[in-house]
Amino acid sequence: MWSIDIIEDRTEDGRKIRILNFIDAYSCYAFPPLVDSSIRGEKAASYLKKLISAYGIPKVIVRDNGSEFRSKEFGKVVKRFRIEEVVIPPGEPFKNDYVESYHSRLCEELLSAEVFENLDDARRKVAE
Repeated sequence: MWSIDIIEDRTEDGRKIRILNFIDAYSCYAFPPLVDSSIRGEKAASYLKKLISAYGIPKVIVRDNGSEFRSKEFGKVVKRFRIEEVVIPPGEPFKNDYVESYHSRLCEELLSAEVFENLDDARRKVAE
């Protein structure tokens, strides 16, 4: 079971950064995140396929109802690999607790502690 979600931050000059995280609920392994200025459905779908080719197919994905996850492209990947989706209700992030807990630590240890000069700086620091 993979728990997925996006968290946002900003660069020093105010540009948006989005971080797409995938967490394996069984092992609590955080897969390498996707860091970009915009993450739409096709980008999220492409990244899901990349993670599947590297780590295998999850049986279940737990996600919120974000537009990137409701997109046609993302839905095609989920359907192609026969992944069950569990969509948490709006306003109930605690039902996606693995990734929300990870985001809490990410905010505490990185996002609140660092200033990102630009997108490349954010990618490097998040990867580290």
